[in-house]
Amino acid sequence: MSAEGAFSDLFADAPSAVRVDGGTVEVRKLTRKFVDSAASIPDESTDVLYYTLAVGHHTGVIDCFERALSMPADVYGKIVALMDDEEARFKLAGVLRFGEIQIDKSHV
Repeated sequence: MSAEGAFSDLFADAPSAVRVDGGTVEVRKLTRKFVDSAASIPDESTDVLYYTLAVGHHTGVIDCFERALSMPADVYGKIVALMDDEEARFKLAGVLRFGEIQIDKSHV
């Protein structure tokens, strides 16, 4: 099975974070975002906030992730090693190298 077929339902609508936590690989899907209360943002800073949101930065944005998948890191490594697509294998193996990776639509 290709990486796209195995994981496309997890990544279809939102970015995900994959990380190693105590020997377990967890895939977490972005489920919602919200901007910190406008009352806490000084008036002179709102233009900066809206600009950074418009260009894709996360100033003042809180991302909420939920666990979608969890498995032992050694099992994850064996699954990733079986992937035919070199680019997908390299990207997903990054979690074992760096401890965390982000996956979005451009990776599927």
